[in-house]
Amino acid sequence: MKLNVTIDTDANAVDIPSMHKMPLEEYASYVDGGLFFVDHHEVLRAVLGEYPIATTSKQVEHLISYLHVVAEKMRGGER
Repeated sequence: MKLNVTIDTDANAVDIPSMHKMPLEEYASYVDGGLFFVDHHEVLRAVLGEYPIATTSKQVEHLISYLHVVAEKMRGGER
């Protein structure tokens, strides 16, 4: 199912050059609260648009596995 999401004008995103220069500690803070949050129903959501990312622990585990694959692909492109 495809869903159109409206993003508030107050929402902030980080551009690629800024994110690339961001210290790991600052990036960790961005991910935890600036990119994702867990709502009162224990649903992992994106901050921008508040759409759900995962609703079960198994979905989170799959997301982590997917991100491990992405990390491997990105390692090949890093200089």
